[in-house]
Amino acid sequence: MRALPLPPVALGIVLFCAYGCRDLLDAWIDSPFDGLGWIALSVWGLPLIVLRQEEVGGGREGGSASPVLLGGGLGMGLIGALGSLNVLQHAGLALSLAGLLPWRWGHMLWLAAAASWMPVCGWALGRHCAVEVVPLVRMGVAAAGVLWVGFRFR
Repeated sequence: MRALPLPPVALGIVLFCAYGCRDLLDAWIDSPFDGLGWIALSVWGLPLIVLRQEEVGGGREGGSASPVLLGGGLGMGLIGALGSLNVLQHAGLALSLAGLLPWRWGHMLWLAAAASWMPVCGWALGRHCAVEVVPLVRMGVAAAGVLWVGFRFR
């Protein structure tokens, strides 16, 4: 199966937001609370691949991206860049990645689970949990979002 082509504007927005989030690599390497955030991002991103493949298999050419989520991601990324607010840039990346799929209200919980790979999750959990527990909670939240999407749309 071949993947449906994404609009160049959508890819540009995702790349802009990803460039704004280049600090994630430093956080994932240096911070003990954020160490496995990249795995949480990988788990959280699974529906992007699976739902995209189902869209290709169903032969649905239209509605391959959500302009509302892409616009929201671009807006948050710009505001985060202008205000040096990393959390807005990370949220912008999550919105722009989710914008690569057609919008469904059932994706809201999955989108909220994006916090599992953001450093703000490590910061919040670090106040209440031991360092060893934080990665488990991150993976649990990311997996819960993925399972929600998986069960909701089967």
